[in-house]
Amino acid sequence: CLIQQRCQYLGATLASIRTRREEAFVKRLAKWQDAWIGLSDAQQDGFWFWINGDPLRYTNWCAGEPNNAGGNPQECVVINFSANKCWDDERCSVQRPFVCMK
Repeated sequence: CLIQQRCQYLGATLASIRTRREEAFVKRLAKWQDAWIGLSDAQQDGFWFWINGDPLRYTNWCAGEPNNAGGNPQECVVINFSANKCWDDERCSVQRPFVCMK
């Protein structure tokens, strides 16, 4: 993942979110805009994992998500999506800001 490589260049990984409090912090860092986080199902469709290896225990999916909209693989996750500021699966090739963490 090109975005993950950018984070690694900075000595970091894409952000993982383990709690509602961490999510609020990451949302503020992203200035409440859509931004990539380190959640993916690229290895196996429907099996979501954090890129840094943390177990997936907390989520805040938007209603009906994840959904692979349009029948296309959507293997990456955006926070702050829509007015609800929830999570949406998207194609990884979409250009967006991203949040790295150390």
